[in-house]
Amino acid sequence: MLAGAMMLVGVNGAQALTAVATGTPGDGTTTFSFSGSAIVTSGDNFFNPSVNNNDDGAWFDFGDYVSSAQSNVVVSATSSSAVVTVNGDPFDIDGIYLDNDGNGLDDFGVSIAGVATAPVTAGDLIAWSGTTVIPVDFGNFMLGTFTSNDFGFEDAVLDVTLIVTDQAVIPLPAPAMLLLGALGLLALRRRV
Repeated sequence: MLAGAMMLVGVNGAQALTAVATGTPGDGTTTFSFSGSAIVTSGDNFFNPSVNNNDDGAWFDFGDYVSSAQSNVVVSATSSSAVVTVNGDPFDIDGIYLDNDGNGLDDFGVSIAGVATAPVTAGDLIAWSGTTVIPVDFGNFMLGTFTSNDFGFEDAVLDVTLIVTDQAVIPLPAPAMLLLGALGLLALRRRV
């Protein structure tokens, strides 16, 4: 079976919000791994809890990235360690918003737990980290590269690119592991 990956990558220079979705078609789940940060360049919006998500906390008009079976739905996480922060204030991510609009301009977002909203406005620093697993088969996602800068009905601008690929994401070793490996090679070289 092929493993797959989907990525959200910021396109505003060095700053980037990244969500990597991995899974194997047919296994019934998709795992989202979040990392990075970006600044809202204009406008305002907010993240919503899963019981109240109505597109306000979503990026609009990515292109056709998700199947029609996933239309205007917050999929609750089966497990999650993911957090989104707004200027350092943390909010737990408890689900993923998927919306096949039927017009080739699908929407994507995250839902948050425990608060009415997490407001954002121009100049705010948004960051996220951790992982979220949802019970949606990776086979529901389309391959390709998609972009959006339209974050919600309130017209916030936060550039992202959505990449859906059938290539598994291979994590790079942590810096400490690289250092230990280099020290090991130096020690081995001294013995020879």
